[in-house]
Amino acid sequence: MKLAKLVATMALGGTMLACSLTAPSGPSMPTIVAGTLQAMTTPVAANPTAAPAGPTSAPAPTQPAGTQVTFGNVSFVLPAGLASGASSATVPAVDAQGGPTWDAAPAFTRFSLQAYPLQNKFFEPQIMVYPAQAYAGVNNGAAISIQRLQSILANPSGTLSNEVLPRLPYANAAQIIGGQAKVITFDGGSGVRVLAEYAQGFESINNNELFYHFEGLSTDGKSYIVAVLPINAAFLAATSDVNAPVPADGIPFPVNASDATAYTNYFSAVTGKLDATTPDAFLPTLTVLDALMQSFRISP
Repeated sequence: MKLAKLVATMALGGTMLACSLTAPSGPSMPTIVAGTLQAMTTPVAANPTAAPAGPTSAPAPTQPAGTQVTFGNVSFVLPAGLASGASSATVPAVDAQGGPTWDAAPAFTRFSLQAYPLQNKFFEPQIMVYPAQAYAGVNNGAAISIQRLQSILANPSGTLSNEVLPRLPYANAAQIIGGQAKVITFDGGSGVRVLAEYAQGFESINNNELFYHFEGLSTDGKSYIVAVLPINAAFLAATSDVNAPVPADGIPFPVNASDATAYTNYFSAVTGKLDATTPDAFLPTLTVLDALMQSFRISP
């Protein structure tokens, strides 16, 4: 069984101000989520107007060797071999009136990675930096995600299950898996990374849609980072097509299962296998992607 996904362009509105190439828009997804899956992934309540607090400060990580990227008050280093560069743009604010509520956002900065190792995947390799309080005030998904992130950073040794992890604020579909979850510190803030996939319903975990998802907050609580970077694991099928071959060491998707238990067990098994995979066995490696996020610096 495969439930189709619909990808639409995010409504950005207005004119984009770019310092280089115009960055592509991120995807948004339809609101219909299978009832059972929705029950498995129901988010905690949040106050969308609450001012988010930043994480406790920590020593700045060592900067990796690579290409320095700077735009406005944001800078980071692209580790050697990850990308040839990054285009940066200021995306105008989007009002929810007359459009999808999940697209609502204040003006923010977006970086699109160029010559990334994985091309033509479900997600484009992008990193967004939002004004945290303003985003939480206009987008309930952002408010919920920021609250989840705050809870994790307040107790970084707690269990990082898929049920408590932050979500893509602009995706109106369920995060059906969350593997390799880990708290990461950068210069002036902290966040959590996870390997995730989004869907309308029960669907196989595959190398077209799996991505490295990072969300972080600056120490002062003003900046909210969201990274979406495609990643592949050798044991996954290439796509969600039920006819796509699963590698010998992979986990078959329970096609046409009669109840949700089979799917729950499948997601649990894939999560366990992702968690057991060594960081450098992924493409790109978790070591390199973590170094990218650890290199972030956001000036006041």
